[in-house]
Amino acid sequence: SSGINAEYGQGVVDSAASAECTDIQTTKCSKPIFTDYKGYSEGNFTCGGCTTETNGTTCVECTGQKSSPCNTIETLGVNFQCYSYQFNETAKVFEVKAEKDTCQRLSGSPIMCNRPISTAEKEAYTNTNGCGECEKGTKDVTCKECNEDSCNIMPIMCVQGTETTATECSDIADDKCSEPKFINYQGFSENVDFACGPCEQSTTDNTCEECDGSKYSGCNEGPDVFDYKCYTFSFNSTSGEFVQTKKTCTVELNTDSVCNMPATKKITESEYKNTHGCGPCEGETEADDLCTECKTELCNDLNGAPQLAASAAFVLLQVLFSLFA
Repeated sequence: SSGINAEYGQGVVDSAASAECTDIQTTKCSKPIFTDYKGYSEGNFTCGGCTTETNGTTCVECTGQKSSPCNTIETLGVNFQCYSYQFNETAKVFEVKAEKDTCQRLSGSPIMCNRPISTAEKEAYTNTNGCGECEKGTKDVTCKECNEDSCNIMPIMCVQGTETTATECSDIADDKCSEPKFINYQGFSENVDFACGPCEQSTTDNTCEECDGSKYSGCNEGPDVFDYKCYTFSFNSTSGEFVQTKKTCTVELNTDSVCNMPATKKITESEYKNTHGCGPCEGETEADDLCTECKTELCNDLNGAPQLAASAAFVLLQVLFSLFA
C-alpha cells in the first residue's frame, strides 16, 4: 500500500516538491503558516502533523490524500520592498535603516508599506518592519500606510495653513517649507500661507521666505511675536484734520513697542509720511519735526493733553535753542 502524497522542503518554499510519504501510517501533512507581508513562519513542508506547541501558531496541518498533496504552497504575488525604521535612543526619534526589507504577499493582496509618524515615541510604533499594514490601533495615530513599492519614506514637517505647530507634509518629495515674510510693526505678509514646499517664484524674498525642511520639526514656525496697540491716523480732507483709530501692532519679542504720530495737529497729510501709527517715524520726518515717537501702548494719542504738551514743549525748546545758538 502506498502512502499519502505531501509537499517536502526544508523551510525554503522554492525547494518544496511533491512526493509520497515513506510512512504508510501517516495520515496528515503539515507546513509553515504564511502571513501576508511577513512570509512563511519557521518550519518545513512535511509528512505528519504539527507538534502541540506549533499547531496553529507557526504550523498548519491537513488530512493527507494519495492523489495530491494537501499542504501545497500558496500562490504568491510579486515581492516588493519597503523601508524599515529603528529608534535612535540618543536623538529619541525613528530613523530609516540603510537596507530595505523584501516583503512577501499572497496573490491578489495589495502592496502595503508602513512607517512611524515623525513624532512617534519608541513604544507607540510597534511594527517590526516596514512591510504590510500598521499594527492594530496605530494607523494614522503613530503609524502611516502607503501602497506603492518603497513608498514609506518619512516626509519633512512644516507649519501649514492656520496651524501653529508643524505637521507632516503629504508629498514625500517636498524638501522645503515656506512662510509669509514677517516685518516688525507690519506683521506677516498677506496672501502667503504657511506651507510645505518652496515659495512661488514671484514672492520669494518679497512676501515669502523658505527654509530647508526637517523630518522632525518645522523650520517655518515664524518668529516669536507679541501684540500691542497704537493709534493710527487717516486724514479727513473735509475737516483738514487727522482722524485716529486703534490698531494692533505686531513685533518680535524683545523689540520696542514703538508708536508714531504727527508731531502736531498742524501737520498736513503730505508732511506725515507714515501709513499707520505702528513703529518708528518714516525717514527724516522725526528730525524734521513732522512726526514724533513714543514707546508705550496707545501713547500716540494726538488728542491727548500729555502728548500735545510734550509736543509744544519740544517746539519751544527748539525755538530757544535757535535763539541762543
